[in-house]
Amino acid sequence: MQFYPMLQSMGNIWFLSPRMTTEHTEHLDSFIKRIQDATGEPQYVWTNRSDVRMIRTAAKRNCMVVVFTTDAEDPIMYTHNRVMTGRHFGLSLIIYAPKVSSIKDIERLCYVLYKGNFVNGMVYFQQTNGRNELFGHEQFPEFVMENRTDFMAYVRRQYKKALAASQDVGGYKFYTPLRQDLPHVIKYKDKGGRAQMQGTTFRILDDFVESLNGTIVEYQMPPDNYGGDVVNMKAVLELVRSRKIDLAAHAYALYHTDDDLDKSYPIMVVKWCLMVPLQNSISTFLYVLQPFEWKVWLVIIVVLFALQIMDLFKITLETIILRAQRKEYFSRVIEAWLDDYCVVLGITTPKPIQVPGLKRFLFYITLFYFSFFLSANYTSYLGSFLTVSLFRAQINTMEDLIQAQLPVMIIDYELEFLLSEGFQMPEEFGKLIRPVDSHTFVTHRIQFNKSFAYFVTDDTWHFLDEAQKHLKQKVFKFSDICFGSYHLAYPIQMDSPVWRDLEYFLFRTHSNGLLQKYEHETFQYAVSAGYIQRLAEAHDTTAAGIEHLRLLFIIWALMCSAAWLCLFLEIAVYKYMELKILACVLCGCLSLATSWDFQYLYGFLDSYINRTSVSEIVWFISQALDGDQREEVDGFMKGLSLRNYLTQFVWTEWMDVRMVEIGCKRVSTAVVISTGLEDPIMKVHNDLLIERHFYIGLLLYTHKVGDVETIENLARDLSQRNFVNTFIFFDSMEGVANLFGFKQFPEFELKNYTDYDSWFAREFKQLALAALDTGGYKWYTPLEQDIPGVFSYLTANGERWIQGTSYTILKSFMDSINGRLVEYPKNKSANDVVNMQNVMQLVSSRRIHISAHAYALFQKDKLLEKSYPLLVVKWCIMVPLRNELSTNLYALQPFEWQVWLLVVLVLFLLCSMDFLLWRVKQKYLHFLDLWLNDVCFLLNISPTFPLPNPGCWQRFLYYFAIFFFGFFITSLYCSYLGSALTVSLFREQINTLEDIIRLQLPIMIIDYELEFLESQGFPLQPEFLQLLLVVNSSSFYAHQLSMNVSFGYFTTEDRWHFLQYSQKHLKQRHFKFSQICFGSYHLAYVMEKDSPIWRNLEYFIFRIHSSGLYQVYEQKALYHAVKSGQLRIIRAAGEYQAVV
Repeated sequence: MQFYPMLQSMGNIWFLSPRMTTEHTEHLDSFIKRIQDATGEPQYVWTNRSDVRMIRTAAKRNCMVVVFTTDAEDPIMYTHNRVMTGRHFGLSLIIYAPKVSSIKDIERLCYVLYKGNFVNGMVYFQQTNGRNELFGHEQFPEFVMENRTDFMAYVRRQYKKALAASQDVGGYKFYTPLRQDLPHVIKYKDKGGRAQMQGTTFRILDDFVESLNGTIVEYQMPPDNYGGDVVNMKAVLELVRSRKIDLAAHAYALYHTDDDLDKSYPIMVVKWCLMVPLQNSISTFLYVLQPFEWKVWLVIIVVLFALQIMDLFKITLETIILRAQRKEYFSRVIEAWLDDYCVVLGITTPKPIQVPGLKRFLFYITLFYFSFFLSANYTSYLGSFLTVSLFRAQINTMEDLIQAQLPVMIIDYELEFLLSEGFQMPEEFGKLIRPVDSHTFVTHRIQFNKSFAYFVTDDTWHFLDEAQKHLKQKVFKFSDICFGSYHLAYPIQMDSPVWRDLEYFLFRTHSNGLLQKYEHETFQYAVSAGYIQRLAEAHDTTAAGIEHLRLLFIIWALMCSAAWLCLFLEIAVYKYMELKILACVLCGCLSLATSWDFQYLYGFLDSYINRTSVSEIVWFISQALDGDQREEVDGFMKGLSLRNYLTQFVWTEWMDVRMVEIGCKRVSTAVVISTGLEDPIMKVHNDLLIERHFYIGLLLYTHKVGDVETIENLARDLSQRNFVNTFIFFDSMEGVANLFGFKQFPEFELKNYTDYDSWFAREFKQLALAALDTGGYKWYTPLEQDIPGVFSYLTANGERWIQGTSYTILKSFMDSINGRLVEYPKNKSANDVVNMQNVMQLVSSRRIHISAHAYALFQKDKLLEKSYPLLVVKWCIMVPLRNELSTNLYALQPFEWQVWLLVVLVLFLLCSMDFLLWRVKQKYLHFLDLWLNDVCFLLNISPTFPLPNPGCWQRFLYYFAIFFFGFFITSLYCSYLGSALTVSLFREQINTLEDIIRLQLPIMIIDYELEFLESQGFPLQPEFLQLLLVVNSSSFYAHQLSMNVSFGYFTTEDRWHFLQYSQKHLKQRHFKFSQICFGSYHLAYVMEKDSPIWRNLEYFIFRIHSSGLYQVYEQKALYHAVKSGQLRIIRAAGEYQAVV
């Protein structure tokens, strides 16, 4: 006992052998009692159970273990080993009951401790000569039994080891498999043919073993099925579990620990996800159509069609007037249509354009500008698309994977681990899984075979990603399809004597950055050894191939076919002159789709007070009592005070206070003396005890009762106000004392509890079990659309499914208390979207007890209560992210206004010079023809009329300067427009209230939430209040769910986390959760005040959070919202945006 304080033990654990005789055990009880009296710590006694583990009990970590045994094969030794799993490092004292005649018996006991890794285990025994001895053993480098009778010397030696923070294993050999396991272990031969070992986890373990003065020795394993040496972690774990090796250099994450297998201190926490291949988005066959949206192509077609109709109308009129031109009618129409086609494309027309008047001049000026901007935008957009590689919407979800029907490769034993984790995976995904052996898996993965996706942990992904970091477009990516996070650690024997040393070493490895250094070096060694290659681009540019231009060739072929068809039709018409026959042939081809027994009352209250920690009694005394009754009450109160010495509060009239808000302790009992339901003291009792209705109370009815209906009415009133543990005491007409209560679930039932002891026994038993059985009671609640809390949808079979995070939690809770969650019938004229003001009114009016719609933005009152909070959420504004400027101004962006002014001035000078030339020389060219030519020169398109012979150097230089200016202006315009369209233009984001006011962004808010906002007293600027758009909940949710960027929205954090999932795949998202916030609030269920299930629900929510089920329910709600189409995943159409 003199060493007990040194051990700092917080308990004693006794293992008593059933083989001990009476001679051994006659003084054992007194011995254990002396230890108990001396230490004052709890005692645990075991004899033969081995299925309990102390590490999973309430026992403290530092416990002293005493084992009474008869020999090394005594079953108590096995029980000791298993029960103390995970705590073998502590002090274990083995007391050998028989007297020792041969030291071999003690050696066998020490060897059992050695094999069980009880490094601080010692054997106490008594020799036949009466001498007491204490023996132990050394663990490293080999088993050696030593005499520790001089216990202080042993303590000093161990203390020095503790100060050294490390131990010396004296060259002990740590056997471990060393197989190919990139990036953890790499085995290769250097240029001299010598075997070398590298790898991240190998290097760490090698340094650790060296710090212990030990050595790593390879444990030979047979080759795999292909004759290779790829690691099989299932076999490695079995080696550790069977104690053939102490630990493995192959760090691993995907396994569970047990009584024989443990994990070292984690090297890191890794996610287990899928790496998926990246592939091209769309066929280049469609590249030529991508610059313009279908509406733009439609406008171009309409313009061309309008020009052709206009020319057709013009030529037809001319033909009617001039009969001589009738023979040239069709040829003139075809020539005019071809000219229109050329003008729209901005190319030279087959014939010179005549400009006889100002109207014709303005007409062609309009067409030329239309065609110039059209072709410039088309060329620039097409160039910007080819500058940025176009890739499809990547595989980001399991639904994407299933849609792409991409096989997923996984190692067979890792598939067993995946199934043991209980993930709920779609059946279609299961069909895509391809389990293979480790050799096949590694071979395909290391070669980046894009025919499969692969299960990988992110430490391995970082290694593989290094090989493709130089690629412009990577071959694989680490997707968001994940299956949990796990500890990457060394497989190690349970209770290994080096576990703590390895923990400290890994601490230091993390703190000095060695892990990152080893990761980088490992990749270099893997490349040098030829296990992996750096992926490089095959070439920097890709020339346009047939795939790029196939659409053009198809159009060309179709036009040629149409031309041949026209020729055939002309020949047929000319030869047979039978249009009816031809029409029949064509038609045939195309037709082919609510005076006393004081001793009884004293007994009841004493029984309750003795069972609980009641410290106060709150009296509610009716003012309707007569003098005699008042004297009786005073005597009753004084008698009770003398019996229990409790603090007493007396109320006789209503006051605007709450007992929960004053100095009254939480656990109290209420005694009400009332004349009936209409007595005002009943209201005083109800209002002052708000939030304490659950505690036991006593209502003393002043009149004798002949009809129990009066008591039933009182009980119903108490039930409606949730005084579930309040009893009614009354005297019958015969003078018999009665104590009645009621049962609230599954329906109201008046109960006789005159024998209150049985009631106390039953209720306290139920309280100890922390359970409530409502007997199938129906809990009504509205179930309206309130994503993500509650929502419903129809399945393909027409079955209505209800999902949502708060609904699922409440449904699970109701199942646990044997209750039923039933939808409250709603008004047929009402819409499906929840209105929380109406829901709270239902709770306030006690039509429902609780709502499945969790809500944060309301204040508690004497009728409304909040459950224990699900979350603490911020209430902020989600704001849209918009383009910097309207796209209709993109065409003016390439040049500053000075350049546009210069272009206009140059055009003006050219037109002025040509006008003077026309006036002076009066050449054959009309001055409008010359002006149209000047416009063509500046736009760098062919002139509308052939140029006259320059004739002299002045005219040559004049035209050369104009051509040079036009060429560079148009080239710079196209280039700058292309670069501007390649880079997305986005404005400075909305981050403050001032930004909202400056941009005049309307902010949408639900009407009753605006009332809540005003009640909070936030100092809001008048300019901001003018921007608030007050709507009902239906309109609000319709706009918000559709991501209407015309408004900002008041949103709680939980809803934002749900909504942002719809835009997680966008590079530029439509909305962000701003820092413009209006407080943090508790997201909780709306409940009636003093609900009988409040405390049960509190404990249930505790368990939901501690078990991680809340996150699981969130993901489940998200899955069903997407599946039902109520949440739309916005996907980018590509890395571009076509012209609108």
